[in-house]
This record gives sequence, structure tokens and C-alpha cells, in this order.
Amino acid sequence: MSKIIQLDEHLSNMIAAGEVVERVSSVVKELVENSLDAKSTDITIELTDSGIREIKVTDNGIGMDKTDIKLCYLRHATSKIKNQYDLFRISTLGFRGEALPSIASVSDMTIKSNNGETSNYIHLRASKLMDEGLISLNRGTEITVSNLFFNTPARLKYLKSENTELANVCEIVDKLAISNPSVRFKLVNNKKVLLQTYGNNDMKAIIGNIYGADSIKNMIEVDNEKNGIKIKCYLAQPIVNKSRKSAITLVINGRDVKNYSVINSVIDGYNTYIPVGKYPLAVVFVKMDPMLIDVNVHPTKKEVRLSSEDLLKSLITSTIKNALFKSRLIPELKMKEEKEVFPRSEIKVEEKTPTYIDKMEYIKQSFLEEEQIELEKRLPYLEYIGQYAGTYLLFQNDSGLYLMDQHAAAERVRYEKYIEALSNPTNISQPLMVTTIIDVTKKEKIFVDKNLEEFNKLGVVLEEAGPASYYLRSVPVWIIGDALSIVEEMIKFIVEIESIDLKQIRDELAKRISCKGAIKANKNLSIDEVNTLVKDLSKCKNPFTCPHGRPTIINFSQYEIEKMFLRVI
Repeated sequence: MSKIIQLDEHLSNMIAAGEVVERVSSVVKELVENSLDAKSTDITIELTDSGIREIKVTDNGIGMDKTDIKLCYLRHATSKIKNQYDLFRISTLGFRGEALPSIASVSDMTIKSNNGETSNYIHLRASKLMDEGLISLNRGTEITVSNLFFNTPARLKYLKSENTELANVCEIVDKLAISNPSVRFKLVNNKKVLLQTYGNNDMKAIIGNIYGADSIKNMIEVDNEKNGIKIKCYLAQPIVNKSRKSAITLVINGRDVKNYSVINSVIDGYNTYIPVGKYPLAVVFVKMDPMLIDVNVHPTKKEVRLSSEDLLKSLITSTIKNALFKSRLIPELKMKEEKEVFPRSEIKVEEKTPTYIDKMEYIKQSFLEEEQIELEKRLPYLEYIGQYAGTYLLFQNDSGLYLMDQHAAAERVRYEKYIEALSNPTNISQPLMVTTIIDVTKKEKIFVDKNLEEFNKLGVVLEEAGPASYYLRSVPVWIIGDALSIVEEMIKFIVEIESIDLKQIRDELAKRISCKGAIKANKNLSIDEVNTLVKDLSKCKNPFTCPHGRPTIINFSQYEIEKMFLRVI
């Protein structure tokens, strides 16, 4: 007797549901993507108890007739592709014909649709047709999913709390709204509106609605093109950074996708502009030939493979770097609004721009473009007025008060000199007038012994002095300051990562050694030293942050200072 059997349609759908429908957000994603493929311009998502009890998605798309509505829940029934050639030029969000049958197999589902001629509905329970007929409905489709996973208790058990499920739905809808700025979205949970966009292609308004008004203040908008690949980037200021990579949205041909390598190219573009462990807020739209994209690598179509990935990564990184390079990125410190202490009649009021703007009005207002800044004048004119706590240099100009972290500034100057030297290494070295001994660990000794010739090529000439030490005879000409501590740091880092390939390690190595010998905190500087530091910093490609992303300089505007002293309201 044969041991192999063919699974029935219902069981096949339930197995497929395990891949396509993992949680409430999976259902929302699939239903909304179907609405978008139906050319909808208005989509409403209504949840009851975060979608655990019920999910309803209503759109104004092209709708379905009686025949289509009875085919749409069958497995691999799709209007998106007709043959194998269509599979290599996917321009829709869905195409597998798995979403509706998978969802229907683990829920109660009602589908209502009007194609402009007739309105029909069907009711399914665990994929079984329970009822059908005519109904009154505006053009479009309404799908209601309730009792999710009622027949798969194991999956129901592993649904998270209502708050967690709702957070995941919000993240999915946020990404869909960003990816489709010409579509009106409304997300409601238990009759409370959580997100509403207006479908007017105002990308900054959508980003501000989702991430807050501060995220779009002075947002950088830039586009570029190379070899048929077009990109458009919306880049938040580096001061607006997040703790997760999810704040980076990558949209390829209208599809919000995950490609970790490409997302990392966005992070590389912000390199040294944001603190270590933080990530930028950025939206990157990509348009490229569908033949270069394989979206058929995962049931949820979230992950994609790209044929021109390296070209796209290089284009994104260079575009972001150039855009940040041309912007003045000095953070302006704003004081929080305080409750009124004195009666208004006792305070002199000056006519100023209102300090509070309604959130939606703030999002809708237009923002002035960053002023053009000559590249040789990366910093504004700064008049030195003193030093605070032996660490912060104080400057003033017509815009207000500036504080500069002298260690962070010196570290940035040294980093850019080191990264340039390490990017163009030479074998030019300078002998030390006094030979110095470097002590190393056993592990370091073994590694250095194997790579003495490579160290010599870097300009670090070492000669064995004992079982755990070397004579340091020469150092590279580009070393600034304490040569011994810098060489010790080089050896420590190179041994730690077990690589001496400068192309791979130069950035991190430059960060480490730039700290060595930089001006420290609590060190009083002469006026000549201050002037030299400011002059060198103004020549840097990025004078606004240290190599680790901390700000080198911040600004208190004159208006903010006057507001603190209650001179203005």
C-alpha cells in the first residue's frame, strides 16, 4: 500500500497559513496589499481588540463580480500573473494566490465586493462556504476576518498581548502608508483613530504624522540616478536618531521590503553622524527594472533579492553622504514649554512666531530648504568668549550662543586626518630619536611575529626585545601625538580582529587612535589653541559630530535664551 498521499485542499491551506499568516499584522498586511493591487485610493482598517477579535479592511478599488468573489479564496487563484514570464516582471504586491485562502482556512471571513455593476458577498468558515448572495455596497471591497486561529489553538495561544499585536499592526500600516503616499489610509482600533493620511503625496506630512513633527524639521530631500537605477531619499537630521533599524524604510518599485545589506548602506551613509548603537530615520524610494528583482523568495514577499545590489548600495551610501556633507547640522537646543509662573500682564510681550503649533498644522506647513553653504565654511562665524568647566568652549554670533566640546572636536579633526592616511597608506616612516619598548601579551606576540613584515609596510618597525616585548624603532609619518600609545592601540585592535587588511579595519582603527592624544576634558586652552581647533574643525568633511556620532557643537538660539528669561513668550 502506498505511503504517500496527496493532502486535501483544506489541510494544504492550513499549512500555507503557517507561513503567510503568523499574527494579526500578517492578515492586515495581506488584505491591505490586495486593496492596493485593486487600485484603491482610500483604505480603512478597523480593528476590534487589536484585531484579535475582528479585522475589517474596506477599500474603494475596482471590486469583484460574482465569479471572481467565488474564486478569490481558492488556493493559487490570482489575477496578477498569467504565465512564467510574468513571474519575472512582478509589478503588483501580491501574486501567489495564497493570502486569502490561507486566512480563510483559520478564521471566519466575510467578503463583500462591488465592481460597479453588481454587489455580492460570501461568508466562509475555515474555508467552507457558509452563505452567499447579493448585498448593497459602494464600489470596492470589504473583507472582515474574525475569530482568527479559532481552529488552530496552538497558533492562537502564541498570539501576543493586545498591545503587542496592535504595535505590530501599526508598524505594518505605517510602512504601507509611507510606501503609498497617494493613497488615503485610516487605521482605527476600538473606534479610536490611530493613523490618518490624506493621499496627497505629501511625503513629509506622512513621515511627520508617523514619527512626530520634530522628525521632519529641516528634513533633507535628495535624489540620484545611475545606470537606470533611480533613488529618492528623505533623510531626517542625525540628531533625530532611533534605537532600532525599523525607522529605515526601503521601498523598491512601490514595495516596502527588507534587504539587510541595502539597509546597512543607509546606515553607512550616516557613518559618524549618529551615535554608536543608534540608527537614522530615513525613507529611500528605489525604482529599477523589475527583471533585476526577485520577490519570489519568501511567502510574505517581504524579502527580495537584487541583481544589482552592490551598485544600489554604493549609490545610496554616496548620495546620503553627499547630502549630509552639504548640510549644516548643528543641533539647536530648545527648552521645554513651562507652565506660566507670572501673570501675563506683568511680562513684556514681543511679536514672535508662535511657539506652539497644532500637530497637524505643523506637519502640513512647508519647510524652508537648508541654505547653501560653501564647503570651505562648514561652520558659521564663531566669536570665542570663554571656556566652561574646562571642557566646553563658548562662542557667540548673531544667531545665539554655541557650546563646543573640545575633546569631541579634536577627536573629529584627528579622525579625518587618520582616515585619510589609512585610506592612502605609504611605507614612509620616521625613526624615533629615542627607542621605546612596547610590552605585549602572549597572544599579541604570536600574531605580531607572524605579521612583522605587514607591520613594516604600515611604517611600524618593530624589533624583538624579549619574550613579550618589542623595540619600537619607527612609526608612520602620519601619526600625531603620543606615538607609543597609538601604536599600542593599533596592535591591540589588529590582534583583536585578527586582520591587518587596512581596507577592512581603517574606519574603526581611525576612530580608536583618534581618541589617543586628542585634547582632553578639563584642559584649559589658550586662545591660539582654540583658534587652531576651530580652523581645523571647519575644514573637516563632517565638523558636527565626533567619530562616534556625539555632537561637537550645539546652539542656543537668541530667541530660546530670551524665552528662558521670560523676555518673550
